[in-house]
Amino acid sequence: MGLFQLALLGALASLGLTQDCPIFGPAYPEVTKPGPAAAFGAARTAIEDEIARGLAGGQLDKRTVFAIQVFSRHSDQTLYEQYHGPSIGPETLYRIASTSKLLTVYTTLAELGDRHWNDPVTKYVLELAGLKVQNPVYDVDWSEVTLGALGSHMGGILRDYAVGDLAPYLQQAPPGLPTLNETEQIQCGATEAFAKISRSFPIAPSYHTPAYSNVAFQLLSYAVEAITGTKFAALVDKNLLQPLNLARTFLTKPNDTDAFVASGWDWDFGDEAPAAGYYSSPNDLTKLGRSILRSALLPRATTRHWLKPVTHTTRAAFSLGRPWEIFRLAVPVSTSPSLSSTTRVVDTYTKRGNIGGYQTLLALSPDHGTYSSLKEKLDGVWLAAAEQAGREEVGVYGGNPADLFIFELGQDGKAVAVEVPLLRKTFRRDGNT
Repeated sequence: MGLFQLALLGALASLGLTQDCPIFGPAYPEVTKPGPAAAFGAARTAIEDEIARGLAGGQLDKRTVFAIQVFSRHSDQTLYEQYHGPSIGPETLYRIASTSKLLTVYTTLAELGDRHWNDPVTKYVLELAGLKVQNPVYDVDWSEVTLGALGSHMGGILRDYAVGDLAPYLQQAPPGLPTLNETEQIQCGATEAFAKISRSFPIAPSYHTPAYSNVAFQLLSYAVEAITGTKFAALVDKNLLQPLNLARTFLTKPNDTDAFVASGWDWDFGDEAPAAGYYSSPNDLTKLGRSILRSALLPRATTRHWLKPVTHTTRAAFSLGRPWEIFRLAVPVSTSPSLSSTTRVVDTYTKRGNIGGYQTLLALSPDHGTYSSLKEKLDGVWLAAAEQAGREEVGVYGGNPADLFIFELGQDGKAVAVEVPLLRKTFRRDGNT
């Protein structure tokens, strides 16, 4: 048995040595002047053609409303903008639904850093500390639920306790049912929340499996309030809205001026607003995304930690962060499949929101320092463009005799030569110098 195990391990080690496993991360330096890049120009044309086909084919009709912005951390100007629908523009307000969770985690990091992620929620939310575990099937063990688990859907707790209750929005009760007065309707404040949460069942033990939860972000906001002694809305204003000049982002329902009003505009989330209750505009979402890529509000080490997965899911190409929805894409290393079929992994960090008549997406590609705030699934075009623009810019990287290294890339995307001017030598991949 021991000899068999040793032989098997040797075979596996030999197999591993034959794998092409490059260092994880960007393949090329970021394009620091993305505006004039030819690849981005081609992407703009491709997007316009796709939209035109959608309109002509009926996939997009007159009722379809969307806003698209593509941005880079290296420019204050957008790389592309497109708006469709009456009176839709860069400052138009709409509900961002669960993209609100991103603002909640961002505020927490900006105010507290990431040092509290491993603290149990019971340390700060005392209403949960007194709940006993009589039966693990029926009772949540809140002492095991950390703030980090709340921010990454790993708490194993209920999704909602009141969202979806139609009583406040019905003009009259359905036939045969009594009309509820305000005291009989579910409220969204802390007292009602804890009354409902305390009777909730666990979905799973914490950190066992992802289980989507809006309540988690309400509890996270309570914990942050307890740590800081400040209302969470004031912390969002202090840490995000003011520093980034997010003048078109609101934590409660604003007036309807320059707003796209659709089903769900009036929904009041109460204390669950940190999960899905905020409003914003395309311009403000772009500012938000650009600030993350620039580490404008956080130390770079904190940003790097934040832009990493917390857990995987049952889908091999889909992971979760705080509160990122991370899509793992296989990107070809060569523009010519006949030369190389090798691909590398690129992680895109997204946060989607969907409520009533609204769908929102903010997507970031840390490998490229770029990406988009979109309301249509056209983001793959820009990822390919960012990859190609980087490939073109680094075709020959350097060129100044004082440079330490000059890289020459082959068609398969790998370096065929590295010139070291100070040594007056060129090292080629084939072994010659």
